[in-house]
Amino acid sequence: RLDATLTVGDALLQMERPLFGLGEINLETVEATLVFDGRKVVVKRCTLKGPEMDGVIAGSVLVNAGSDRTTLNLSGTVSPHHALLAKLENGLAARMLKGRDQIKFRLTGPMSRPAVSLE
Repeated sequence: RLDATLTVGDALLQMERPLFGLGEINLETVEATLVFDGRKVVVKRCTLKGPEMDGVIAGSVLVNAGSDRTTLNLSGTVSPHHALLAKLENGLAARMLKGRDQIKFRLTGPMSRPAVSLE
C-alpha cells in the first residue's frame, strides 16, 4: 500500500470521447490524495480548479491492462464557470448547467466507455 499526494499545474484534460461536445477542459491546478493498493487506486479526494470549472472527485479505479479493462467508480461535483457555459453554447448541457452552482456526477464502468450520470 502506498499513500500519495499529486499536484499538477496547467493541465489539459483531453477526453477520448467528447462529453456534451467538449473534447477538452483546461485546468489550472489538480490536487489529489491517492492510495495505491495493488491494482486498485483509491481517490480519497481530487480537487480540480480552472477557468472553465472547479470540481471535486472521489472514488476508485481498478487498473487492468488496457482502458477497456480498467474500471472507474468515481463521483463528485462540478461548479461550472461562464467560460464552460460559453463553450457549450446553447446546447442541452448548457441549459442544464445554467443557473446551477454545482452539478453532481458519477463515472462508472470501463475507462474506455464510462457511464456518466448527472444529478
